[in-house]
Amino acid sequence: MCARKNWNSGQKKPQMAEMAAPTISFAVLTTTISVLRAQRVIEIGNHEEPEANRIIENCIMTTNIQLNVTHQDKTRAEYFLQAMNEHFELLPIDWKSWKESGRIVDAVRLSNTDKSLTITLLFLEDYGDAEIIAKANSLPTIDTARWSNNGSLMFLVESAEPYRVSSTLGVFAGNE
Repeated sequence: MCARKNWNSGQKKPQMAEMAAPTISFAVLTTTISVLRAQRVIEIGNHEEPEANRIIENCIMTTNIQLNVTHQDKTRAEYFLQAMNEHFELLPIDWKSWKESGRIVDAVRLSNTDKSLTITLLFLEDYGDAEIIAKANSLPTIDTARWSNNGSLMFLVESAEPYRVSSTLGVFAGNE
């Protein structure tokens, strides 16, 4: 989108080379990226069957995450997981056996497909419950496993790669 100026009839209209460089708003840029992603999906439809299915699954399926949880932070948790652009599998979790489990409304444990990253999401009653639960259950704070919270959403991130732990914590910290 270019900035426009109304010219009086007595003024000379500048030529294209004289005009200021066009600026693009964030909304327009985001829409453009979305359109390009849609075009990419259309383009990959020209591949042979197994290859096309694999590409489509990698491009589309990783962004459709729905948690079977009833909590006010469910939508935010889904957004954070979608922002990671990973395909996750559900893992079993017996959160009711955790110490201070009365403060937990629900929980989900996920792992990416190559098992290099595990995320435990605890949906809590209150923001202050995270610290109490972490201390009661001796949750780790080492390079390869750390916990944090964002409001009443608590998350424990585990990976053999410390940078994966840090980057994942950054996503859940609210880099929306």
